[in-house]
Amino acid sequence: MHQYQVIDGNETVYRDGTIKLHGPEGFEGMRKAGRLAAEILDELTEFVKPGVTTGEIDDFARGMMLDAGAVPATLGYRGYAHSCCTSINHVI
Repeated sequence: MHQYQVIDGNETVYRDGTIKLHGPEGFEGMRKAGRLAAEILDELTEFVKPGVTTGEIDDFARGMMLDAGAVPATLGYRGYAHSCCTSINHVI
């Protein structure tokens, strides 16, 4: 059985478990993704207040990702229908 990662709604890439070695371009992409994730988390700390639903949080985060030209990694992964994983209070 293959592990898979959804790239977008139209394409699935199959992985065989081999560790990929990254060069400078790959590391720059990871840095860019990390900076974007940090920016989104910073914005979410201002957005999240009592009464804001997890659906509204997801919509806000998805909008920021798409505005930045990013693809939400969790959206569509094994049928998951959201762009981020949220929980209420201390639920893990």
